[in-house]
Amino acid sequence: MKKFVKNSMLFLVSLLFMSNFFIIGYNNHCNISGENTKKLDKNGTLYQDFYCIITRPIEGIYVNDQLIWTFYLINRPVVLGDITFNVDAWNTTSDIDRVEFSLKRLWNPIPIANCIDYDEPWEWTFNQWCRRGIVVLKATAYTSENMSKSDNIQIWMLS
Repeated sequence: MKKFVKNSMLFLVSLLFMSNFFIIGYNNHCNISGENTKKLDKNGTLYQDFYCIITRPIEGIYVNDQLIWTFYLINRPVVLGDITFNVDAWNTTSDIDRVEFSLKRLWNPIPIANCIDYDEPWEWTFNQWCRRGIVVLKATAYTSENMSKSDNIQIWMLS
Protein backbone atom coordinates (compact mmCIF):
# COMPACT_ATOMS: atom_id res chain seq x y z
CA MET A 1 0.00 0.00 0.00
CA LYS A 2 2.84 2.40 0.85
CA LYS A 3 4.42 1.78 -2.55
CA PHE A 4 1.10 2.55 -4.26
CA VAL A 5 0.71 5.83 -2.34
CA LYS A 6 4.33 6.81 -3.04
CA ASN A 7 3.96 6.01 -6.77
CA SER A 8 0.64 7.87 -6.91
CA MET A 9 2.17 10.95 -5.31
CA LEU A 10 5.14 10.84 -7.68
CA PHE A 11 2.74 10.53 -10.60
CA LEU A 12 0.67 13.51 -9.40
CA VAL A 13 3.71 15.72 -8.86
CA SER A 14 5.19 14.82 -12.24
CA LEU A 15 1.81 15.39 -13.88
CA LEU A 16 1.61 18.84 -12.36
CA PHE A 17 5.07 19.86 -13.49
CA MET A 18 4.71 18.44 -17.00
CA SER A 19 1.34 20.02 -17.74
CA ASN A 20 0.02 23.53 -17.97
CA PHE A 21 -1.60 23.56 -14.52
CA PHE A 22 0.43 26.50 -13.28
CA ILE A 23 -1.60 29.48 -14.40
CA ILE A 24 -1.22 32.40 -12.04
CA GLY A 25 -4.34 34.41 -11.29
CA TYR A 26 -6.78 31.97 -12.88
CA ASN A 27 -10.16 31.68 -11.16
CA ASN A 28 -11.72 28.25 -11.74
CA HIS A 29 -15.28 29.28 -10.90
CA CYS A 30 -17.42 30.55 -13.72
CA ASN A 31 -19.67 33.51 -13.09
CA ILE A 32 -23.03 32.91 -11.55
CA SER A 33 -25.42 32.57 -14.46
CA GLY A 34 -28.51 34.68 -14.96
CA GLU A 35 -29.47 38.12 -13.72
CA ASN A 36 -27.94 39.00 -10.39
CA THR A 37 -30.19 41.19 -8.27
CA LYS A 38 -28.12 43.10 -5.72
CA LYS A 39 -29.38 44.94 -2.66
CA LEU A 40 -27.96 46.38 0.51
CA ASP A 41 -28.91 44.97 3.89
CA LYS A 42 -29.47 47.20 6.94
CA ASN A 43 -25.70 47.32 7.60
CA GLY A 44 -24.97 48.48 4.06
CA THR A 45 -23.50 45.10 2.98
CA LEU A 46 -24.09 44.10 -0.61
CA TYR A 47 -25.71 40.70 -1.05
CA GLN A 48 -27.50 38.78 -3.76
CA ASP A 49 -31.07 37.57 -3.55
CA PHE A 50 -30.27 34.22 -5.15
CA TYR A 51 -27.00 32.41 -5.73
CA CYS A 52 -25.47 28.96 -6.21
CA ILE A 53 -21.74 28.44 -5.66
CA ILE A 54 -19.73 25.20 -5.63
CA THR A 55 -17.69 25.34 -2.41
CA ARG A 56 -15.96 21.96 -2.60
CA PRO A 57 -13.71 20.82 -4.18
CA ILE A 58 -11.34 23.77 -4.18
CA GLU A 59 -8.10 23.96 -6.11
CA GLY A 60 -5.82 21.28 -4.69
CA ILE A 61 -5.20 17.52 -4.67
CA TYR A 62 -7.80 15.12 -3.20
CA VAL A 63 -7.14 11.45 -2.46
CA ASN A 64 -10.19 9.42 -1.37
CA ASP A 65 -12.19 12.52 -0.38
CA GLN A 66 -9.35 14.02 1.68
CA LEU A 67 -7.68 17.27 0.69
CA ILE A 68 -4.00 16.47 0.93
CA TRP A 69 -2.49 19.52 -0.72
CA THR A 70 -4.02 22.96 -1.20
CA PHE A 71 -2.25 24.62 -4.07
CA TYR A 72 -3.96 27.59 -5.65
CA LEU A 73 -1.64 27.78 -8.64
CA ILE A 74 -3.31 24.62 -9.94
CA ASN A 75 -6.21 25.91 -11.96
CA ARG A 76 -8.56 23.05 -11.06
CA PRO A 77 -9.00 20.36 -8.38
CA VAL A 78 -7.17 17.08 -8.96
CA VAL A 79 -9.12 14.05 -7.69
CA LEU A 80 -7.92 10.49 -7.11
CA GLY A 81 -10.69 8.25 -5.74
CA ASP A 82 -13.96 9.36 -4.13
CA ILE A 83 -14.94 13.01 -3.78
CA THR A 84 -17.76 14.93 -2.11
CA PHE A 85 -19.13 17.97 -3.94
CA ASN A 86 -20.62 20.74 -1.78
CA VAL A 87 -22.79 23.64 -2.93
CA ASP A 88 -23.81 26.80 -1.14
CA ALA A 89 -27.22 27.94 -2.41
CA TRP A 90 -29.28 30.82 -1.04
CA ASN A 91 -32.48 32.63 -1.96
CA THR A 92 -34.01 35.44 0.09
CA THR A 93 -37.47 35.37 -1.49
CA SER A 94 -38.26 31.62 -1.47
CA ASP A 95 -36.82 28.31 -0.31
CA ILE A 96 -34.34 26.27 -2.31
CA ASP A 97 -36.29 23.23 -3.51
CA ARG A 98 -33.43 21.12 -4.85
CA VAL A 99 -29.89 21.18 -6.21
CA GLU A 100 -29.08 19.15 -9.31
CA PHE A 101 -25.52 17.96 -9.88
CA SER A 102 -24.22 16.89 -13.27
CA LEU A 103 -20.76 15.56 -14.11
CA LYS A 104 -19.72 15.40 -17.76
CA ARG A 105 -16.64 15.31 -19.93
CA LEU A 106 -15.29 18.65 -21.08
CA TRP A 107 -15.83 17.83 -24.76
CA ASN A 108 -18.94 15.62 -24.48
CA PRO A 109 -22.43 16.95 -23.59
CA ILE A 110 -23.66 13.54 -22.34
CA PRO A 111 -23.40 13.41 -18.51
CA ILE A 112 -21.26 10.77 -16.83
CA ALA A 113 -23.41 10.94 -13.69
CA ASN A 114 -26.27 12.97 -12.24
CA CYS A 115 -27.62 13.50 -8.75
CA ILE A 116 -30.52 15.49 -7.29
CA ASP A 117 -30.30 16.57 -3.65
CA TYR A 118 -33.53 17.67 -1.94
CA ASP A 119 -32.10 18.35 1.54
CA GLU A 120 -29.50 20.67 3.00
CA PRO A 121 -26.54 20.46 3.15
CA TRP A 122 -26.38 20.41 -0.64
CA GLU A 123 -23.79 17.72 -1.33
CA TRP A 124 -23.07 14.69 -3.48
CA THR A 125 -20.48 11.99 -2.86
CA PHE A 126 -19.21 10.71 -6.18
CA ASN A 127 -17.69 7.25 -5.73
CA GLN A 128 -18.00 5.76 -9.21
CA TRP A 129 -15.14 4.88 -11.47
CA CYS A 130 -14.47 7.56 -14.05
CA ARG A 131 -11.98 7.59 -16.92
CA ARG A 132 -9.04 9.90 -16.44
CA GLY A 133 -9.35 13.38 -17.79
CA ILE A 134 -10.99 16.73 -17.32
CA VAL A 135 -14.64 16.73 -16.30
CA VAL A 136 -17.09 19.58 -15.67
CA LEU A 137 -19.19 19.62 -12.52
CA LYS A 138 -22.35 21.69 -12.90
CA ALA A 139 -24.59 22.46 -9.93
CA THR A 140 -27.99 24.07 -10.47
CA ALA A 141 -30.14 25.29 -7.58
CA TYR A 142 -33.91 25.50 -8.12
CA THR A 143 -36.42 27.40 -6.00
CA SER A 144 -40.00 26.37 -5.29
CA GLU A 145 -40.97 28.94 -7.97
CA ASN A 146 -38.74 27.06 -10.48
CA MET A 147 -36.14 29.84 -10.76
CA SER A 148 -32.58 28.56 -11.12
CA LYS A 149 -28.94 29.57 -10.75
CA SER A 150 -25.93 27.51 -11.79
CA ASP A 151 -22.23 27.25 -11.16
CA ASN A 152 -19.66 24.96 -12.74
CA ILE A 153 -16.02 24.04 -12.30
CA GLN A 154 -13.53 21.88 -14.17
CA ILE A 155 -11.98 18.93 -12.30
CA TRP A 156 -9.05 16.72 -13.26
CA MET A 157 -10.14 13.13 -12.45
CA LEU A 158 -7.39 10.55 -12.07
CA SER A 159 -9.46 7.53 -11.02
